[in-house]
Amino acid sequence: MNAYYTQILRELPGQIFRAVDRWVQLLAIVVFLGFLFIPEVGERVARLDFPGETRFLALVPVLVLVLYGLATANYQRVLALEASRDAFQEKVADLQREVDSVIWRTAPHLRWQTPTVSYGGIPAISFGGADERRKFRVGVLLTNVGGQTARIRRVSASSSRGDTLKVHDVGEPSDLYAGVEHRIMFNILSEPGQAFELGPRTITWSVCYSDQENKGYDTVASVDVNFPVDGGSPQVTRFTSDESTPQEQSDKHSRHG
Repeated sequence: MNAYYTQILRELPGQIFRAVDRWVQLLAIVVFLGFLFIPEVGERVARLDFPGETRFLALVPVLVLVLYGLATANYQRVLALEASRDAFQEKVADLQREVDSVIWRTAPHLRWQTPTVSYGGIPAISFGGADERRKFRVGVLLTNVGGQTARIRRVSASSSRGDTLKVHDVGEPSDLYAGVEHRIMFNILSEPGQAFELGPRTITWSVCYSDQENKGYDTVASVDVNFPVDGGSPQVTRFTSDESTPQEQSDKHSRHG
């Protein structure tokens, strides 16, 4: 606090002589000199029944300038402190962004490749109706392109046609190490024995995983596939991958729990 007001007092003389209106300063100096050295000025003021020594009136413009200087110096000081605060906050924000960048660069990051869809498991007897018993498979490569091992916590798959689906060959929990050489095949199979209706459907799958600090991430992808009623091979019409960053996948997990 003492340093604050000491700085203001140091700036006071300069602020007084840098007043906005130089003419106001000149007028104040003229009035001051008039009261101090010209008796007639004092006598004219005395006729106004001003009590006391009229020469003390010469201090009025001086006091006005001093108060103006104090106010201006205080204002400039406040502006300087605000600028310093803003610069400090910006520096803190830059440091936080650098820290976050390092954190997310070393986080796990699961990415999907274009899936393949095929029939498998149970041969079809006919291709005519909803009662046909048939098994299909969706295979998609899952790679951890991040900087540390991903701990797979939970996997799930669903179909817009209500098919009963199960994810195979992925343990819950299990570890997926970073690097292309450690990628795994994520196999989604329809359960045998259920009624299978040919035609288009959307198959969606998701993986919930965590890093070494147990921070959670969610990745979701889907594929639109058509199973032709004429018995042809399944046709992938659209693949919606998850191109989000590790931070976005972490935020997604925080929102959904």
